[in-house]
Amino acid sequence: MKISPETIIMESLAELRLFNEELQLSGILKFEEPIVDNSEKVLIKENIVIKDKALERLAEMEGSYQPVFKVKIDKELLEKIRLFITNATVDLLKLPESDFIAHLYKDISANYKKFIFHAYANTNLVLAVYKAFKENRSFFNHVSSLGLLSMAIMIQHPVHIRLIHRYAFLTGLICDLIFIKSNAWKSPSQNFETQTENAIQAAKLASNLGLPVEVERSVQGYPVQTGAPDSDSSVRFQAAALFDDEPDEASSESTDEDADKEAPVDEMAISMLIEIIKLAHFIHTTALGIDTKSHFAEELVYIVSYNSSKGYFHTELVNSIIKKFKDYEQTARCLMQIGFIEGKCLKGDQALAYSKPRPTQILCVGSHYDCPNVVTGWNINIINSSTAFGLLGTNLEKGSYPKCILERELKDLC
Repeated sequence: MKISPETIIMESLAELRLFNEELQLSGILKFEEPIVDNSEKVLIKENIVIKDKALERLAEMEGSYQPVFKVKIDKELLEKIRLFITNATVDLLKLPESDFIAHLYKDISANYKKFIFHAYANTNLVLAVYKAFKENRSFFNHVSSLGLLSMAIMIQHPVHIRLIHRYAFLTGLICDLIFIKSNAWKSPSQNFETQTENAIQAAKLASNLGLPVEVERSVQGYPVQTGAPDSDSSVRFQAAALFDDEPDEASSESTDEDADKEAPVDEMAISMLIEIIKLAHFIHTTALGIDTKSHFAEELVYIVSYNSSKGYFHTELVNSIIKKFKDYEQTARCLMQIGFIEGKCLKGDQALAYSKPRPTQILCVGSHYDCPNVVTGWNINIINSSTAFGLLGTNLEKGSYPKCILERELKDLC
């Protein structure tokens, strides 16, 4: 698939049919050029709506025509792509690796999906992100997650600033989009000078796309002066060309009729966005280097808190994150303690706290009545079998199980 600002080109019928099905383009899909057979006879005219039956007919005639399909990008198709990448972005919150970000969105009333959809008001940005989704899913996940994290931090700290949620998402998204044709984002620079140069290029890309000035100016603010040695200058980038055949200055056509380009620049928004992207980029970069996934959120919160005390980040923003994770961290600590208690089993791994995450009893899954820790006369009947909590550990089948004296240590723990 080749994507340009005006056309999407596919060179196989299978790819075209997947494109049609994936975006639900029934009644919308049009070709920019006619499809002709090997004798130059027109099979499908240009600029007419392609029905599913026409695609079925092409499948039957495969081999009798050149499989080059140039799909015309019009307003209807663009809206479909826009909705598709919005849904794909929101779906990232369901991934295990997105637990930290997803927790920030937990129990919020804000319609963040709507914020994301309206953030994609720029034609070339929509197409560039869709191109990333199709060609490099891990990179799409990276930049989209950074956008989600930036907006999540903003949502934790409510302010009455026009379009601030949209801007927060865009600032995070555009921050690393310069790496669209590189793997440098996998090993982000920790050097201030390098980060500063990359931030300048990200701002240039935002300007070329015609994104709001608030986004262009705030994206330059994420580098944090930490004193890291300048040993990675090779990862400095020029603003990437998002399309293979695009001009230096990309079109800034907006898909939103309500885009207000005449509104004055909001300096307060810029100040807040700089603090948000600084924190979001730091969290996102730090997360890449955390190996202890079982303590992932805990370690992230501690690192952010510590660096906040050094004056690197806005204290109120950091406090809003810590507040959000207070109950989460308490439960995580509780589960770790439960694991330690289960580990005291005299028969190895037969003690099982039930039911997690806030168990009130410990069962002996092996029914070792000869164990001195067994509490007789208080068997527990398990009606439905359950898999191990977190997929690792011991499954619990239906049946009757004796209780364990270790249960006493659960009191007041959770």
